[in-house]
Amino acid sequence: MDKVQTQAKHTPTPWMIIPGSNGLSISGNDPEGVRYQEIARMIDGNTTSPHLHVTADEQKANAQHIVHCVNLYPDLVRVLALVQDQLNNVYDGAEDSGNRWMGEMVCEVSRVMGLIRKGEGA
Repeated sequence: MDKVQTQAKHTPTPWMIIPGSNGLSISGNDPEGVRYQEIARMIDGNTTSPHLHVTADEQKANAQHIVHCVNLYPDLVRVLALVQDQLNNVYDGAEDSGNRWMGEMVCEVSRVMGLIRKGEGA
């Protein structure tokens, strides 16, 4: 019998940093939006691998960067989709020197949107 594999969904945004007694965690709402759930934990001065040498300040900066990127992602995708729509409405496919850059832009935006859809399981 074949198993149908479903792609897990990520924790809904917005994500936030919650300080703790010995570090911090990246948390977000559970799917019902009822409570926070921990996504990742960063322990001050300790790492789980002897090969990782990350200071507490760097862990905090990494956590802030992760939260910032995750929370900004929906807006970036929305704007990129608008750009793609506008480019598709304007670009006629002609490859003369005056609009060659637009053809390259259409291709690049389409490529990136394809990667986004692939990453979202579409």
